Formats: sequence, structure tokens, C-alpha cells
Amino acid sequence: MFLIHETSGDPLVYSPLAALLPPELPVYALQALGIHMLEHPPISLEALAACHIQAIRRVQPQGPYRLAGWSIGGLIAYEMAHQLINDGETVEYLGMIDSYNNANNNNSNINKNEQQNSPAHAVDTETKRIELIIDSLRTQVDVNDEQILEELEKLQQLSKAEQVLDRCIEQQWLPAGITRDDILLRLYASEITVQLGQGYIAPKSSLPIHLYTADETISEDIWHGWFGVAGLNSARHTIGGTHFSIMHPPFLNQIADSISEHLQAVPVYDPRVTIQRGSQSVPPLFCIPGAGASSSSLLELALSFPPQLPVYALQARGLTDEHNCPHTSVEGAARTYIRYIRQIQPYGPYHLLGHSFGGWIAFEIALQLQAAGERVSDLILIDTDEPNPPGNTLKPVNRVGTIMELIDIYNMMLSQPLPLTKQDFDDLEPNEQIKYLLHALVNAGLLPAKTPTSLLQGVIRVMQANLNTCYTPRTCYEGLVHLISAEEGDAEETKTRETMWRTYVTQLNPMLVPGNHMTMLSMPQTKHWVAQLWQKLEYMQKNKFRQAK
Repeated sequence: MFLIHETSGDPLVYSPLAALLPPELPVYALQALGIHMLEHPPISLEALAACHIQAIRRVQPQGPYRLAGWSIGGLIAYEMAHQLINDGETVEYLGMIDSYNNANNNNSNINKNEQQNSPAHAVDTETKRIELIIDSLRTQVDVNDEQILEELEKLQQLSKAEQVLDRCIEQQWLPAGITRDDILLRLYASEITVQLGQGYIAPKSSLPIHLYTADETISEDIWHGWFGVAGLNSARHTIGGTHFSIMHPPFLNQIADSISEHLQAVPVYDPRVTIQRGSQSVPPLFCIPGAGASSSSLLELALSFPPQLPVYALQARGLTDEHNCPHTSVEGAARTYIRYIRQIQPYGPYHLLGHSFGGWIAFEIALQLQAAGERVSDLILIDTDEPNPPGNTLKPVNRVGTIMELIDIYNMMLSQPLPLTKQDFDDLEPNEQIKYLLHALVNAGLLPAKTPTSLLQGVIRVMQANLNTCYTPRTCYEGLVHLISAEEGDAEETKTRETMWRTYVTQLNPMLVPGNHMTMLSMPQTKHWVAQLWQKLEYMQKNKFRQAK
């Protein structure tokens, strides 16, 4: 568990929390003391988060990661999680203790520390520094001692930060071992982190958060600005107390119990699905399904290859488990898949296949493997669109738009299209949309009657993430790519696709095969074109076993 510093950059505020967590749980705290003395201090909260990611990777090179933070620390943890996920990592827990999303909050500030009792409302630098010193002291003193709290409030009447420090030393309010210079160090760190936080706009994410809130809030928004920004399955835990007392017992005990409970319940993501075991002496074929598709979509295709060939599918994160959010970048998905591919096959040459959106991931896997010095022998892209042009931005696809795209895919597998329109879903709640679609798919014979709604939830969740993902390869693939296109597709689009792909590969073998975007994956179509493809694969030259069935 990594705990991210609050405004002052001091990690010691987490000592009581760490003591309450399970003893077998390794706990690390990140600090920002001395940030003002760096030759090139971070100029944005995103840059600060990136620095912290470098630090946690030295302790834990790969996910799944667990992050939490109080106050602005939660904001920094959120950005760290966002960057880690985009880098292909898994974040299995994100806890935010009374953290405000300043961009979505009516008061446009970060948290209680930067709001009513904070430098954000101060008129001059000296007043800001006095407020920061007082706030820092609030994290250290006994919050149940009313006399001390009253004395702290009186410090606001002083005009100089030095006077405040003198009074603290006189009253022995500074914690043991904390000097005047230590307070100043925290003061300078606070000035920078507050500035970084005020300029931060939290990106939307499907990652669920655990938000722990105090009773005393600065707005009527019980979600502190996170509703509609964080994942749909986010949980808000009302803890009680104030912004400062929430970090002390008994409130802190509730937070520790909740963290421990949710860490134990987090499932582990593993994308690998074995379709055909084959022979251990033959290098496997790794297959990536299309947008929102499961390994079953490639079953008939995979079984059209020789039985000696081991075939694995790599399923998307978030497809079968709502707690694992989908990848939001092709590069991130590729990095994740490579880790699991190497657990099966540590070294090349590798053989890759991807259908539709999965072709982008397969292509990026090949690029990353080549960059790592590995060899890719066979790369097969099945009806995969050309990459996005550099600088291209996609028009966002919402949930209903995703459902309509999914219906188009199902219609490719039917003789009669589903009697569904966009208007059927516009006014329905998300759960009702799923039930309505599931009912139609069951009636059409595409899904069994006992199919759980969670199956479609996962499909739509992943598909929407995929539809909103751009991909432009950063370099050219040095090798042969087999580009398989469906005969029933648009001829002009197929021609354009081939032309564009040639700009990203050194060799291209285009093939036109029977069927449409979906039926090309099924028998009897696969029986013919897989046998034809097999003759052109390196497998055929290197392995002495019979051709495809």
C-alpha cells in the first residue's frame, strides 16, 4: 500500500493509519519535503504524480497497485492511478480520504485544507503561510484537546509567520524532534503543492474510488466533486468528524477497517484463456479478440489450426470483473498482455493474431517485443482498421452509442436484424438497457435464457473504452503482416485499409476471405482461409505437423 503525502509533503500523518492496517501489509508513504529545492521542481500535479510513480516502481516494478491519500494526497493518488492504468498497469485499490475534486466542485478548491481554512482564501503571502503552519499543526496535535484548538485559532491574529513559530515553540506545540526549520520545510512544500493542485483538472476514469468523507464539508456535494468523474462503481464511506479529525481515532479506525476489508476482496486479473493445449514443443499462437469480445469469439477460428498448435486468447481487463477497469490505451493493454505472454513463452520468436480492435493490440505487442530485442515470426491482423492519423481525435462514443455499435455486430451474425433502435435505449437506466438488450438477444437465439446481465455489462464496459481509444503506432513494424479482410466488407474501405497499413509495415500480405466482419471467424469460412493462410506462415516452414483442418 502506497500512501501519498498531504499538502505539506509530510508523510508522518499516516503513521497512525499504518499501525491500524494488517501487519502483513507492506505500507510505504511518499513525501514531497524539499520539493522547492529541486533544480527543476514539478510544474503540474501530473508531473508530481509521474515522479511519485517512478518512486513506487523502485519498490514495486509492476502492479497491481494500491494507492491512498488524505486531502490533496487523494488527488495526487487519483492522477497516479490514471497514469498507471494508461501505462497498462492494474490499480486494484484507490482510497481518497476527504479529498475534493477542485475542477468539479462549486467552490473550485481542493479540500478543506485549501478552502475555508486555507491559503486559497488568503490575501497575501504571509497570511497564506500562517494558515499553512496552523493547518500543519492541526495534523499533529491532539484534536480532542479543545484548549489547544482554540489557541491555534488565535494564531491567525498574528501578522508574521515567524511570530507563529515563536508562539508554537513557546507553548511546546511542535511535535518531538520537529524544529523551526522543519516547519518551514513543510511550509515551502505546501506553497508548491497547493499551486499544483489548483491547476489540476481530474480526467474521467472508469476506475472506482473509495471516498471517505467527514461530516464537516465545504459544499452540499456529498461526493466532493467526484460523482461522474470516477468510475460508476465508486463507493462513498461516510466516516464523520472534520477534515482533520478524520485522520485520528476513532474515525481513522473506520477507514483502516474499510481499507483492510476491500483489499482482501479485490480479485486478480489474468487475461489468459487456453483454447487449445497443443504440443509443448510448438510455440503458441496468442490471439486477441475484438472490442468487447471474449475468447469464445475466436474459438472456431483457433480450432481451425492444427491440433498440435497451442492457442491462447488474451481477454480484455474488465470484461468479466467490474472491479477491474478496461484499458484506455492500446499501448497499455499491450504492455499488460506481454507480461502474461512471457509467463507462457519467455522468449521469441512470437506468433500473434488479433481480430478488429484486437489487431491494434497485437500490432502494438509486436512493436514492443521488437523494441525489446525479441523476434516476431507471424503477425496476423483480421479485419483490423488502419491506425488513426497522427493528431487525430475521436468523437466520444457514449453508452447508448456503444450499445448500437454492439447491436450492429450482433446483426452480422443474424439473417434478420434485431428490431432495436437508439430510441429504445435513450430513456432507460443503465441496468434497464442491459435487460432490454439481453431479452432481444435471447429471443434471437444469440444467448441462452440464463445468461446473467453481468456478461453484457462487461461487454459494454470494455467496448465503450475500446471505441473511445485512439491508436497511432510510434514506429514501423519490421516484418511481414498478414492482413485478412472480409469479402462482404466495403471494397473501397478494404483498399484504403491496405494502403494505410503499408505505411506502418515493411511487408504486407493482404488476403480477402469469405464472410463478413463476424462470420469470417466461424465455420465453414475458417476451414478454407485458415488452410490457405497456414501455407504462408513461418509455422509451416519450421514445424513438421499437418496443415490446418
